[in-house]
Amino acid sequence: MDIVTSCTTQRTYQQLVDIWHHCLTGDRFTDPHEGVIDELSRFFGLPPEKVRWICEHSAEIITEEWLKTGQSTHEELYRFYQTQSYWLFGTLRYHANQDQPNAVKIAHALQHLPPGNHLDFGCGAGTASLFFNALGWQSSLTDVSESAIDFVRWRFEHRGIHGTFYNFETDQLPPNTYDLITAFDVMVHIADIPAVLRRLHESLKPDGYLVFNVDSRKPAAMTQWHLYDAHYPVIRHVRRSGFRQRPKIPPFYCYQKINRSLLNASTVGILDYLRHNRFQTAIFGSARRLLFLTKKTLSMITPGIHDDP
Repeated sequence: MDIVTSCTTQRTYQQLVDIWHHCLTGDRFTDPHEGVIDELSRFFGLPPEKVRWICEHSAEIITEEWLKTGQSTHEELYRFYQTQSYWLFGTLRYHANQDQPNAVKIAHALQHLPPGNHLDFGCGAGTASLFFNALGWQSSLTDVSESAIDFVRWRFEHRGIHGTFYNFETDQLPPNTYDLITAFDVMVHIADIPAVLRRLHESLKPDGYLVFNVDSRKPAAMTQWHLYDAHYPVIRHVRRSGFRQRPKIPPFYCYQKINRSLLNASTVGILDYLRHNRFQTAIFGSARRLLFLTKKTLSMITPGIHDDP
């Protein structure tokens, strides 16, 4: 049976995982890691053993290159990202390593949506776009890195797949076009969250979905490009930008485009600033840690009580 079935077919989770793996392996390999090494080797003209080494050490390479610049501002970091290709190696290795791919989680949760127009915001290496395209979605991709866009365009062309590509910094996204926008590990790298949310809201169709995660990290040498160490700097802006919250697809937030009056947007904006801030994050974080420790202690001393799966 062809792995890419009818776009109206309800697929099992495992079928979706198989499709994800096929996006990495094609018809040339069975191991996603070998498929990733092959694509990077062919595109960059490097021997496979060199590609494999870069994939394993890309984070250290990028950190070293960044520290050499002696720069520190968000704008300088943004420009640094635009000039680097090593991100692609680490990203594809991450895609090959995922036991439960994030794009699969989203597709499985949103199978009630008929395939339409999909925008991969901050597309990076573009595997999510290949995956949703295999499910019947029409693919558009955007990034601020021209090297990333060139690589993904090459991936699409070598598969005979049509995609529409935008440089998010220089191109305008078409308004009222997309049924679904996904953003994988992107929001944490954006300095002006409200401005980006406005652009994404404008490009969605009415009732269109925006799905994203916030890959916040504590400050460290290898996490300097993660601008936030918590979720609240992103989340508190979303509803006031014209979205209503839908059930989460852990660890992804899911929102749907609506039209809010100026008064309503101001009201939810105030509420969300009160709900999502550093104080609340610290309080709820402490409560979650206390609950976890309590459950752990009870599971150790009381027969029959176990941690949640």
